[in-house]
Amino acid sequence: MPETISRTSPVAPTVRLIAGRYSAQIDLRSGGIAALSYDGAPLLESYDTAQLPPAAANSVLAPWPNRTEDGIFSWKGTEHQLAITEPERHNAIHGFVLDAAWQIVNHDPDRVEIAADIAPQQGWPWALRVTASYLLDEQGLHCTYGASTQEDSVPFAFGLHPYLSPQGTPVDEAELRLPPVEHHLLDARNVPTGEHAPVELSHCVAELELDDLFYVGPEPHTVELAADGRGVRMDSGEGLGWLQIYTAPDFPGRGRAIAVEPMSAPPNALRTGTDLVELGPDRPWQATVHFSVIE
Repeated sequence: MPETISRTSPVAPTVRLIAGRYSAQIDLRSGGIAALSYDGAPLLESYDTAQLPPAAANSVLAPWPNRTEDGIFSWKGTEHQLAITEPERHNAIHGFVLDAAWQIVNHDPDRVEIAADIAPQQGWPWALRVTASYLLDEQGLHCTYGASTQEDSVPFAFGLHPYLSPQGTPVDEAELRLPPVEHHLLDARNVPTGEHAPVELSHCVAELELDDLFYVGPEPHTVELAADGRGVRMDSGEGLGWLQIYTAPDFPGRGRAIAVEPMSAPPNALRTGTDLVELGPDRPWQATVHFSVIE
């Protein structure tokens, strides 16, 4: 989805994982996946870590994904004003950890656990920790994401922003397979209007022009992107019931690309409360995403 986040972009350290025919590179600035490949063929669109992930590619989005309208929300009767990080639409976008200093908690050749601490700041008076654990084995990349706090009550939502790749084949030659979804309409600022309806999308990516929101439901679900039987499968665990799907026209070095973003809550959740989680000392949050090859 087109977005502007005005932040610095020094070269980010990375961690490389290897297991059998898979390899992955974990970005310690975005908390996400700079590269994932199978026999050298990409399962996610990769990027140069000398820059911020283009269009938030493969990044962790927390403590809210997507947009908060005007950056304004209320929690427990108090109004908060977040910094506007998408000025062209006057929204606060994608939370605080997209360019955070993630720290390594544990690391082995096939796994790494990292964490980012969010401190109180403009519009956000709470401290919390976001974690990402990546395990690479012969079944693919297993991702476990979590959040915790010692504060009494903190609003929270999560998203991941993967650009799926059919092993390097142009995406317009691929087919996208989704579970049954409900289409939720967005306005010109990419904020939900409240209207929704069932929808059947074309499987052919070449026929899709999307920056759209879909509701899948709270149960685990699978998304597949493949061309001629070769591609990538993404399995999202319980609690990631929303998908934002975006067909990017100009992903760097790639051209057309497609992001399929699992989220625990829709855009504007801080403001509407839809599927928003309340964190507390005894109320942590966790979800899983798994990427594997289709061959």
